[in-house]
Amino acid sequence: MHKAFPQSSILNPQSSILNLQSSILKKSNAMNVTILDDYHDTIRTLPCFSKLAGHNVTIWNDHTKDTDKLAERLKDTEALVLIRERTPIRTPLIERL
Repeated sequence: MHKAFPQSSILNPQSSILNLQSSILKKSNAMNVTILDDYHDTIRTLPCFSKLAGHNVTIWNDHTKDTDKLAERLKDTEALVLIRERTPIRTPLIERL
């Protein structure tokens, strides 16, 4: 028997994968959240903003349609919050992320 995996894991590999995923999530459950186009910097004042506590939140108050700038801003983003239809997320940008 391999020392890293108990016998039950060898018999049930799906269980091992789920346990590994669960332990990874417990260690670091903070996501990189990006909010675009908050012109008036009001997102932080909304009661729902507290739901993002514990996450790494970046808020952009200016607007850009430049794909290069957006790709740079969003490169580490795991969850993207869009406000209305201000910034179009199109194929050229998605392909760069």
